[in-house]
Amino acid sequence: MFNFQHCRGFSLLEVLVAFSILALSLGVLYQIFSKGTHATILGKEYACATIIAQSKLDAFGVVDSPETSKSQGIEDDKYQWEVMVQPLDYENESIIQLGVALYKIDVEVLWRSLGKQRSIKLNSLKLFPEQ
Repeated sequence: MFNFQHCRGFSLLEVLVAFSILALSLGVLYQIFSKGTHATILGKEYACATIIAQSKLDAFGVVDSPETSKSQGIEDDKYQWEVMVQPLDYENESIIQLGVALYKIDVEVLWRSLGKQRSIKLNSLKLFPEQ
């Protein structure tokens, strides 16, 4: 005769609990990898936007004339940039005696990523000979 007490194996309840734990663990792992991928994408995009903004700041006065008050454009069909230039009034006598003009340059780069509008803004001050 067959004795059920000597049979070893898993009950249905044990299999369901093990499967539930596995499903929850995989769900958490997928979420961790997804967030890591999003962070990597955002990091790359912010680095590209920063490079674009820095290059626009560096080009001011070399490529663009100091009289240019506003310029804009698109890079890589994704990043929209805008440069705003304002001459600054100052009261510093030593700067006035040097015959230079002080300009404030604001650069903003906008792009859309992961369903949100992203932006980065850099600004700087530059001196140019008065004209």
